Amino acid sequence: MDNAATSKSFIPQTDGQALDFIKICAAVFMVIDHINTSLLGSTQPAMFLLGRAVFPLFCYALAMNLFRVGPEKMPRYAIRRIAPRLLILAVITEPIAQLSRDIGPMGNVLFTLGFGALVAGLTCRLKDWHIAALCLLSLLPLYFMPLIEFSTAGVMLPAAFLLVLRGRKIGYACVFMLLACINLPVIGNITEAVTSQDIMGITLTAAATIITPIALIRYAASQPQTGRYLPKYFLHVFYPLHLAIIGIVHYWITTAGN
Repeated sequence: MDNAATSKSFIPQTDGQALDFIKICAAVFMVIDHINTSLLGSTQPAMFLLGRAVFPLFCYALAMNLFRVGPEKMPRYAIRRIAPRLLILAVITEPIAQLSRDIGPMGNVLFTLGFGALVAGLTCRLKDWHIAALCLLSLLPLYFMPLIEFSTAGVMLPAAFLLVLRGRKIGYACVFMLLACINLPVIGNITEAVTSQDIMGITLTAAATIITPIALIRYAASQPQTGRYLPKYFLHVFYPLHLAIIGIVHYWITTAGN
């Protein structure tokens, strides 16, 4: 077993009720974010900023699930269990996501998490600097034409969190670098000069993506590390279900307006 990060680490390990607390926070913030984007036309900045914590929290939870099985079993566990489960659910959920969120050609976030589990499992035995180099390279496609949410940088984020959980200092640089960048605008979509207001928005977005999830993880580490709040597959059901409900409400509002 690797020299693991302890509860005193800046990004600590969590398990049991503490890890479920993180998942619950991610689920609540996800609903808030999707209500803002799908029903309120992305008009609420506070709801948007809360939503920036969702993906990092799910990536951390995914990394914790991989970390617990150890480096010897991790590749097989990722390839045979976690990644297929997430990717199958992503395919099932995609029509619902397209109808409820209108995300265009990008695949839903479960594709990103599924590929992220696969990459984290396959790279766990590489040298630390190899993984760090992959994290850096993953930023390049992020700014042009992402095919899935959070693009390749999002795919690498679970591997970066895994480095931290294994007690590797370089993992912090990888995590902070990816968190600072995953919600920045796509270069191909920028057609006008960047204003001071744009810079402020980018700064707030990056700060929310870094500060909120890490603060919640650190708080969760003080919670009980045994027992569970959630059934095992709660989030697997919750994700497509909440999208379907939001889609129905959006359809009802649109129909009633006409």
